[in-house]
Amino acid sequence: MYLYARPNHFIYTHFPRETKWQMIAPAYTAEQFTDLPYLRGEFFEHGLSLETALRRVTAAGQSIQFDLHVPDDIDLMAYLDDPSGQTQLHRTLLQRDGARCRVRVSFPKAGRWTVSLYSKRRTAAGSFGLCGEFGFQSRAGTPQRFPQTYAAYDSHHARLYAPLDVPLATDKPVQFRIRVHNVEGVFLTTGETKWQPLSPSAEDKTLYQLTSPIAANASVQIVAKLPGNEYQVLVDFSAP
Repeated sequence: MYLYARPNHFIYTHFPRETKWQMIAPAYTAEQFTDLPYLRGEFFEHGLSLETALRRVTAAGQSIQFDLHVPDDIDLMAYLDDPSGQTQLHRTLLQRDGARCRVRVSFPKAGRWTVSLYSKRRTAAGSFGLCGEFGFQSRAGTPQRFPQTYAAYDSHHARLYAPLDVPLATDKPVQFRIRVHNVEGVFLTTGETKWQPLSPSAEDKTLYQLTSPIAANASVQIVAKLPGNEYQVLVDFSAP
């Protein structure tokens, strides 16, 4: 991924001893280099770009969000890791809208955290590979967690609008709102037998919504019906 890298991409991971070999004008100082986020060759080879300015370590509150440009044929995953490299479950959420992808992050407590970004060309064989890391120094933490999303969520360019927090409220009806592309239908499942269709918006057939009460301890998922009568889980609101 580095053989044909452009100098302005190569600088995110390599700092030549001699300034002339940067082949960038004006050249980066050592201080500027150490403040850049860690972006591997795969990040640029897959056509990704940052739309939000981030440093190697960016100051944050209890949560943060940033935007990326992501080509249509690239699938993406993001995970929050603690200083020991342990992944914190349900602390990131991707929301795609065309070529723009918003990454939402919530931090369990104040401290230093890393968001690891993985990408894969949709038509390519093999698994996702690390393409970038972003450090954050949070001032506070929050119990807020996001629902779990699955591969179909990203491959169908889904964007979950509501609800964004888990566990779900059980004392009042919950509004479910999600945008999904290239599916034949979207359903809310609560348990093994109860399936409720989400209705597409009259103005936008890719935007599906439903308001429904949720029983305590119910298993709640949003499922998409694909061409060929195949069903895939997009979002799970009850994953531990």
